[in-house]
Amino acid sequence: MLLFKHGRNRAAAFGMLWELLLLALIHQVAGEGEASPEPPAVPPSAANTVGFGRHTKSGDKVKLTSGEWNPAASPEDLKAYKDAGALNPCDDIEYEKETGDIIVKYRKDGKTKSDGCMLDLLTKYTTSVDFIIGIKNGNGLEHCLKPTETYDTNCRGRWFWARCDKATEYRESSHANTLPFIYSRTVAEFQSMRYFQPATGDGCPGSCSGNTVCRKWTGLAAGFANHGGKLLRTVAGIGDPGGSYCGLANSVGENDVSYKITVDNGNMHWFKSEGCAWEEGGFPRDTQCVNKNSMAQELGEKITWETEPPKGEFTRLFTFALLPQKGAKVHTRNKIEGEGLSGPNCDELYVKFPGSSFKLLVPGGSAPPQVVETLEPPPPTAPSTPPPVQPAEEGGGSMAIVVVIVIIVLIVAVVGGVLVFFFVIKKSEPDAVEEDYFGTSKAGGTTKTKAGTTVGATQAKTGGLTTVGTKAGTTAGGTAKTAAAATKAGTTVGGKTAGGKTAGGGTTKK
Repeated sequence: MLLFKHGRNRAAAFGMLWELLLLALIHQVAGEGEASPEPPAVPPSAANTVGFGRHTKSGDKVKLTSGEWNPAASPEDLKAYKDAGALNPCDDIEYEKETGDIIVKYRKDGKTKSDGCMLDLLTKYTTSVDFIIGIKNGNGLEHCLKPTETYDTNCRGRWFWARCDKATEYRESSHANTLPFIYSRTVAEFQSMRYFQPATGDGCPGSCSGNTVCRKWTGLAAGFANHGGKLLRTVAGIGDPGGSYCGLANSVGENDVSYKITVDNGNMHWFKSEGCAWEEGGFPRDTQCVNKNSMAQELGEKITWETEPPKGEFTRLFTFALLPQKGAKVHTRNKIEGEGLSGPNCDELYVKFPGSSFKLLVPGGSAPPQVVETLEPPPPTAPSTPPPVQPAEEGGGSMAIVVVIVIIVLIVAVVGGVLVFFFVIKKSEPDAVEEDYFGTSKAGGTTKTKAGTTVGATQAKTGGLTTVGTKAGTTAGGTAKTAAAATKAGTTVGGKTAGGKTAGGGTTKK
């Protein structure tokens, strides 16, 4: 406290405090540019684990998990599969006894849209497979499909004379009814895609920044929308701006519409569909943030693997997984938006695997298989949106930090100057004599009495003597008039005065 009584000490203290604050702010701003920690590496044991049954993949072969595994031959055979909750089975799954078709539903009030699910399929195909994607709504699709929207483009002129061309946004409207999925991937990759944590890479055809990153591989998102009373289907690479769209021949007044899609490793078509009534736009070869070449090289030429031991004539394993809505985002013509999907709005989306091409591999017996791991949410160490892989313009990040630091310095300087003015300069008069802690001036001339009477000022005017505040002349005996009524800074004497005359500079005593 003694230090802050002195003006110079106060100024020095305030200066030190503002300097420390400035350094702390600069350190904070500079620290924000540091890279976030990398997500934890996937354990080696999970790198080759595939499918609902947690089978072990080695090259082009898959060794089935120990236990009894058989192709489902009736609806009753699905019980052990559905009961294995920790392995993420598809709860809403049906087996059509007449055809052997396997139908996996993605309902608006179901569990799969929140958690995703996995299934193992036996097939004969090697490099590509085809299946059916459909949509249902009890009172007609027109009541649950979002219509496409138009927007202005190539505007010319200003104000009332502006003229713009009209264009249609086909992809964005399908986000209300979108089915995201992956295939031929490991359990660890399924887990990361459930939380929209992509495998980043490089060499993408376009620039990827903001809400997108260059992906080494990704899944697909199939959606539906209403385009002028006709059903519009969209298919896009998850996390890749743009995507494919085309109009189907079906009306939105129908209750159930589907189309056939063929998928491969990405080196051929990646995907193609049947049933388009008009030319397909945004063909999947026009990817922006997915390197299809690296995806095909990593996946290999074949998207199915030979099973050990083989199970009948369907000897190859095709793993398929539906992702939750949070595993995909809104796709538009040139960007990705939002934090995740929130559909479907229609009663259900579904995938149908024809019984002539696929068999559902299920655990035998009534007891579900034993599990040694469950899919928990990944630790919250990775950023929600990984930093873009494409390098930023040289010096851009450093320049932004410098600008922020300069702004902080200016703000601190202005605020500090104002505070110093009010707390130090304005409190200290230019000619005032500073007092010590006990109220005595350092020059020794000013003394405060308990009554607050200042003597020094009067002494300075009278040559150092104390002047009683009586008027010049004789004060009659008896009750003397109080001297304070006639003086400005003299000593007040109570009672009567003792003498007749008060000597100039003498003090009248009682």
